[in-house]
Amino acid sequence: MMRAKRTYEVSLGVPCERWGRSFTYRYGSTSGIALRLSRQSASIEAKMGVEYDADALLSLGNRLFTDAIRKACLLHLVAYSEQLQCDAIHVSIDGTEREAADAAGVARLIAGERLARLVPEGALSDGVASRLLGAKKSSADGLDASLLWAE
Repeated sequence: MMRAKRTYEVSLGVPCERWGRSFTYRYGSTSGIALRLSRQSASIEAKMGVEYDADALLSLGNRLFTDAIRKACLLHLVAYSEQLQCDAIHVSIDGTEREAADAAGVARLIAGERLARLVPEGALSDGVASRLLGAKKSSADGLDASLLWAE
């Protein structure tokens, strides 16, 4: 019998009702991951059969969401020429807001810096976004991988 999928959403920054950019991509066997951006926020939504609580979803051991948060921050940087400010992190499981005890792992992923030189408007084309969303840590020689996983 197939297990029902749960809907997980992590929102970073100021809550948003209208998104400037939206992307859908795949990570491993999970398809249909939705990543949405606005000037002051980002949202990642995924449907998975695995059951997580809010803390497990935000832990550094959760590769799907760790990867998605890094990608959201990089795409936000390219789209808006500034890093996403994440004073607030919200977790929703099946539409119900859940509180995470410690979001320190997520905070370590986000630098809060501004670029010295602005990215030209429109630089985040569908092709660029697709390439960045498809980047994998195992692409050891790839520039995309170095941007996403530098620590």
